[in-house]
Amino acid sequence: MKISVKATPWENGWELKIAPDQYTQVEKLADAKKQVIDYLDTVDPTQNHSDWGIHLSPEG
Repeated sequence: MKISVKATPWENGWELKIAPDQYTQVEKLADAKKQVIDYLDTVDPTQNHSDWGIHLSPEG
């Protein structure tokens, strides 16, 4: 599975938009993919998200 994530900078790091109503945050952009996987694992623990292709699109 592949997903695109929009990364928007803010005062304390990056806001990561995974889907229209799915957001998470990370301090360093380098940690964004791991944060997205952790978020998805929390939302759906029955699915293994570690092998998903995550494309980050930094904004700003």
